[in-house]
Parts: sequence; structure tokens; C-alpha cells
Amino acid sequence: RNHKSSNLCAWDAGCLPWRSSTIDVVVSDLPFGNRCLSSCKLGMALPVWFSELARVLRPGTGRAVLLCGTRKLVIDALESAEGKGNWKVTSVFPVNISGLLAWIIMVNRTPTPAATLPNLNRRQVVLTQGRERR
Repeated sequence: RNHKSSNLCAWDAGCLPWRSSTIDVVVSDLPFGNRCLSSCKLGMALPVWFSELARVLRPGTGRAVLLCGTRKLVIDALESAEGKGNWKVTSVFPVNISGLLAWIIMVNRTPTPAATLPNLNRRQVVLTQGRERR
């Protein structure tokens, strides 16, 4: 069999350490907005994370599989003015995780050049304030 090697890494989604347009696929278990982040802070974080994903994924061929607890918030962030044109949602379906309703959202990165968010550095600082690494 012909297997390609892959790496599994954990990074800060708002500041990924990869060059632009170098990643083929991202699989992410997003915070559900219950335990890790409030839905308000999650709503602030999603545009930053999706902007970074758009930057590192290959335009036209990059894909992402996102597990999330709140479908509407994630889809709204993907389709917001800040992410407009970078994403095509290809599938959305519910999953049951030990009685908890969750969603898998599959997206493709469009050929549109990734736009930089206004005040990206400031947004990253606000999101990381008060956060401790364990």
C-alpha cells in the first residue's frame, strides 16, 4: 500500500506556525462554547481562527472538518463579511456524543485570496488575555 505520512499537532488556532497556502486538510474539534469559552467569546474567536485557516489552507483544494457544538455560530462566522468568499460549506450533519448534540461541518477553501482581518493582532491579544496554558 502507498501511505502518506501525516502529523498530528496542537497549536493556537489564532496564530498558526505554518506558511501561507501550505496545508491540505485541517481537522478541528472547536470549543463548544460551554466549558472552554462562553458563546460571546467564541463568537469573537471564530473569525480569527477561520482567517488563519484560510491563510494556511491551499486555495482551491484545502479542506477542513470542524466538530462544533453550535452550528449557527460557526456557519455565521464562515459566511460573515470577514470570511466571505474564502469558504464553501459542503456538508453539515448532527452527531450524538454521549447524549450531547454536536455538529460536523465540512468546508472547502475557495480559490479566493485570504483576506487579513482588520485589527487581527489586537483581536489575537484580546483572545489570549487571561488564558493560562496547562
